Amino acid sequence: MSAWGFDLLLSDNGFGLGGFYRREITDVLAGTIAFAISDVKDDGEMEYINYYTGQTQVPGKKNRLLMLPLMASVQYRLFHDEIVDNFRPYVTAGAGPTTLFVSPYARLVDYANGDGSVTQIAEKVDFFESLKYGKAHTTLGGFIGAGAYFGKDRTNVMGLSIRYYFIPVPAGIEVMQGGFVKEFGGIFITLHFGSAS
Repeated sequence: MSAWGFDLLLSDNGFGLGGFYRREITDVLAGTIAFAISDVKDDGEMEYINYYTGQTQVPGKKNRLLMLPLMASVQYRLFHDEIVDNFRPYVTAGAGPTTLFVSPYARLVDYANGDGSVTQIAEKVDFFESLKYGKAHTTLGGFIGAGAYFGKDRTNVMGLSIRYYFIPVPAGIEVMQGGFVKEFGGIFITLHFGSAS
């Protein structure tokens, strides 16, 4: 049986969206290929609202990051003969290339003072405008996790999984000014929706 659909990812960084293709190999073993895109934040980020302009700002933030993992994984179904078929728990592990797309969060803008001097002020760059200045960094990532599919109707895929991602970047990426992050993994809760045939 083959299945395809989309994923909704939730983490402490925010949320992401993705898609998957899943194929059953045996009654207890399945292979999956999934692609997703999600926002990445540094633990030290604190967002503030400018009440005069209504804009949000994260002081000290240098770059925005988008994480785009392409993972091939294996799912092993647990308790195949002991649990009714409308609840199908499994454990899973996967690996694959992960791209971190880095784009500028702020730029320095020169403002002339009344005495002829110039002051540089960091000004937030619009999200879509910043994408054209972005650069991609690709690394190998992986995850381990567990989850379950629900429902007796196997043609409608609905499930939930919890995964811990390992996304190492040995050289590090500067998210906050002067701080290089070398690990972009973490816990993701993923909701799966799709159809099977």
